[in-house]
Amino acid sequence: MKNHPLSEYFPMLPTDEYKQLKESISDHGLRESIMLLDGMILDGRNRHKACLEVGVEPRFEEYKEGTGALDFVVDMNMRRRHLSEGQKAQIVIDIEGKPEPMSKIEAQSVQQGTQPADRAPSYAELARKAGVSSPTIQRVAKVQDDEGLKSQLREGKIEAETARRIYEKAHPPEKPLEEKQAEYNELDDVAWVVEFIGVWTKKIKDFQAAQGAGKFSPEAKRFLAGRIRKHTATYNKWADVLDKEGADELGIGE
Repeated sequence: MKNHPLSEYFPMLPTDEYKQLKESISDHGLRESIMLLDGMILDGRNRHKACLEVGVEPRFEEYKEGTGALDFVVDMNMRRRHLSEGQKAQIVIDIEGKPEPMSKIEAQSVQQGTQPADRAPSYAELARKAGVSSPTIQRVAKVQDDEGLKSQLREGKIEAETARRIYEKAHPPEKPLEEKQAEYNELDDVAWVVEFIGVWTKKIKDFQAAQGAGKFSPEAKRFLAGRIRKHTATYNKWADVLDKEGADELGIGE
């Protein structure tokens, strides 16, 4: 017998829970009928499979409500199954679509019953349907373009927060324009420091060669160090791209 497409929003029972179900049906028989719609199993895939495996005659009942079959499947599974919050959130997003934040205007429209039919569901709406918090829905919504994480959430192999962390590590958020500009400015400072150190290191060597001095004067050294003191923080942050030997020859930090 085929499974109804609506039933397949929910995963089959994990091995340990399915084993307990089989033992229960074997010892006590089938206590809850298997629900059919259009000749397909709407609710009770695990019970049907267990009945066949333990040799118990399955008992069927036709779903007669007409509409609301999806709500029936969701209600029965959310109430009966031991699903994690991550599973609930992912399954509801599978059914209802990826949520979006709701603006104040949209919230007022929802309250007044005037919202457009094609409006994306909000975090709060899906949270109520799944019986989880809005932050859980937000975490799961964030990973919806990663099929691997979605599958793990659906199967209960990973929780919402863990999925979010894995996703953000693999897809770091793009830095704001202001932060990018600040970084570019720092890199400009780095380029200036590198050039400055290189030029003055050469001047020092030329002066020493011309004067025969064993060491450049402390006063001159302090002058040069002062010229780049305001760039010290930048130097430390970007030390891997600076000419450290040039800085050492100037005696900066002594």
